[in-house]
Amino acid sequence: MTRAEEQLDEVLSMVGTVLAGRYRLDALIGEGGMGAVFRGHHILLKRDVAIKILHPEIKGGSELSRRFDREAQSAARLEHVNCIHVTEYGSTDAGMKYMVMPLLDGRELQDKYRTALPPGRAVELVLQVIRGLEHAHGRGVIHRDLKPQNIFVTTGPDGDDVLKIVDFGIAKMVNEEDVRDDTKTKAGLVFGTPLYMSPEQALGLEVDARADLYSVGVILYEMLAGTVPFRNNDPVALIRMQVSSDPPALPERVPSELAAIVYRLMMKDRDDRFPDATTVRKVLEGFLASYRQRVGDDDDFILDDEPIPGISAAPTVAPGALHRADIHRASTDALNPRPPTAFDTVVYHSGRPWMWFFIIVLLLGGGAAGYWFYGRQYYPPEKLLALFGLKPAGDDAGDETGGDGSEPSDTGPGPGGGTAGPTSEELSELDREIVARAYDEALTLLKPLRERYPENTDLLWREARLLSQRKGQKSEALALYAEAMRIDPGMATNLGFFAELDKLLRYRALRDQAIEVTLEHLGERGHDLLVTFINDDKKIPPYELRHRVIDALNADAELAAKIEVRANLVRDFDQYAESMTPCASFVKLMLDLRTRVDEELVDEDFKQRLNAEALVLPKLTEGAPPEEVSACTEVPGALDATRAALLEKFPDKTKTKTKKTKKKKSTKSKKKKKR
Repeated sequence: MTRAEEQLDEVLSMVGTVLAGRYRLDALIGEGGMGAVFRGHHILLKRDVAIKILHPEIKGGSELSRRFDREAQSAARLEHVNCIHVTEYGSTDAGMKYMVMPLLDGRELQDKYRTALPPGRAVELVLQVIRGLEHAHGRGVIHRDLKPQNIFVTTGPDGDDVLKIVDFGIAKMVNEEDVRDDTKTKAGLVFGTPLYMSPEQALGLEVDARADLYSVGVILYEMLAGTVPFRNNDPVALIRMQVSSDPPALPERVPSELAAIVYRLMMKDRDDRFPDATTVRKVLEGFLASYRQRVGDDDDFILDDEPIPGISAAPTVAPGALHRADIHRASTDALNPRPPTAFDTVVYHSGRPWMWFFIIVLLLGGGAAGYWFYGRQYYPPEKLLALFGLKPAGDDAGDETGGDGSEPSDTGPGPGGGTAGPTSEELSELDREIVARAYDEALTLLKPLRERYPENTDLLWREARLLSQRKGQKSEALALYAEAMRIDPGMATNLGFFAELDKLLRYRALRDQAIEVTLEHLGERGHDLLVTFINDDKKIPPYELRHRVIDALNADAELAAKIEVRANLVRDFDQYAESMTPCASFVKLMLDLRTRVDEELVDEDFKQRLNAEALVLPKLTEGAPPEEVSACTEVPGALDATRAALLEKFPDKTKTKTKKTKKKKSTKSKKKKKR
């Protein structure tokens, strides 16, 4: 009998035993090189669970043992519908490690869906993964091995698919003092699956949450195209592709807006990806809402041929091509403890420095060559543009190029929403330089085109992107983004355009300009930004601009609740004298304080400010408008009324104490006189 057969017999012999005094092992679900998974039953709580155990012969200090520990510690932190949750973790008296989880019934994602999905369906599924990651990242857990095999599809109470992220065996935990260094991956070691691995992870660099976002991009790409972007039997060649190769263009049937999201998720430089899972969730939800307006609840067909912003292609799968299984079989793989793969053994092993040195040299050399080759070679215009979220020439309604690349007429709407516009060949030549990051060459090509077509939004957008990369020119870039939206308000609904603009708007040095652009052009899409602006305590906007933001947010009760009221009352104190109407601003502040005097937002600090000798009351200025003249007459009365309200709420304890002391003294003196 082989050792594997002996091990299986040992595991099977555990069926029927009680683990840790409360978990009865009812059946073996799966067994692997690390351990086994049982269907168990909690004797006291009367419920079925899944129990993963580690083979006893695996030593406590080994990497496999530490991986088991990390999985338990990571998953125990998570309590989200889209993440597996470890309810208990420990060791038996005999030293056997185990963890307890909910018993899942379903399939791995790769088994559930084996063909390309319609765009709406793919986004619905990936949104569940993103929500799970948003929860995990918020608790300092980075998965680092996200792939379809680690996403489990179960059935919810309403019959819908519910996705759960599983197998946190190589997860990284951050920002925790109680996590020792040996739970973190040191630079120079590689963990993960090459098909879905981020470039920085492939190079053995320190990773953050954006590595998981890259993996999500690969998964979404696979859902839409029916295949992963990079495939090679040689793991080293596969890693080199992740580091240096751009993904092949998605099929034309994928909406260009969705393609732009996928390409940004898969950017080689993590700084060029979306900053966090929350942003990805919001962008995908925005796309899905727009897409559903187009195709309804079922995206197996297009309702009509009328184009709307953000949608430019038919769905991926023909009607009836997607069939769901009626019966969900129990999966053994998603929860099964996995031993290291051959790739783990050769590439990850820290005991082979010569091998790792060779791979790093190969990767870096291939990366440099790949950057030059892929950055400079010719790409189809639609791919070049989609890589950076740019709209393909001819996408907009009214394009007169006819799709043949010929020069548009000198009158009438052009491809970018202005009067006339450049040909697709001219845009392609320009975009090749942008992809190669040859910004000076790109600006040289752009200048004559901008002179010919000064109001073409495609060119405005490209120039804004180029300027945003140059030191000291971000303000000019923001002005160009605003100009593009002035010419074509629909630009703000383009997710690629909005993603670039959003990144620029968050520079503190551009705060006042960013608020103006957000208020004027973005509408509801800018609400989250406005909340950020108004609550930022490091760069505070001027009084009038700040109150324009407050007024915009107060129109929505949910948004108004996000405003840090006390902080803004303090800012009003500091800024009323600098406002355009200081008397009116002061009177409004006094009214706000009296209105909120019963709330915890107003405290004794405000009373001290009002009673301070340094308090300077606003005065009437020459040429003031009638409303300001009237407000200046109200200043003394408003101040007195607010002082009285605050004194009533916060009585002067010092004066009260002093009076009592005086009374005691007078009583003593009277006694002395009687004597």
